[in-house]
Amino acid sequence: MHSAEDIEVQLWEYIDGVCDSAARERISQLIATDDAWKQQYTVLMAFHSEMERIEPGHPSMRFTRNVMEQIAKNSLATPANTYINKWVVRSIASVMALLLGSAITYALMRVDWPEKVPNGLFSQSRFSSGGYITYIIMAHALVCVLIADTLLRRKRKRVLEN
Repeated sequence: MHSAEDIEVQLWEYIDGVCDSAARERISQLIATDDAWKQQYTVLMAFHSEMERIEPGHPSMRFTRNVMEQIAKNSLATPANTYINKWVVRSIASVMALLLGSAITYALMRVDWPEKVPNGLFSQSRFSSGGYITYIIMAHALVCVLIADTLLRRKRKRVLEN
């Protein structure tokens, strides 16, 4: 004996026409001979005909606009903002820039400059004096202060906007 769910599944296949010819003939015989199958078939056919008679509902003319407005209200955060801290990235970039500048400065100081350069612009004695090193360190410090000031202003602006 078949369960009610099994009968319903087979009848829907029969009504929709998706079963093969042997199953179709077997189900039509069961509908004709078995009262349970016949009763379930009558219920499903009534439902099927009612569903075909009802026209599908159409959304309102403004449906799309309403949906888009709701999506715009709940603006989606970009995935990178959820797991990347901008301060960490900027700090790492600042340290790398400082290390690169220091390495270039050190390399330029250790170069064996030729003594005979026109007008003596690049004599080794000029670079080995403490004045140039001090100026370079001061320039690095000034750049770091400017970067920190820019980052803090951006952060304050974002806090004030929210």
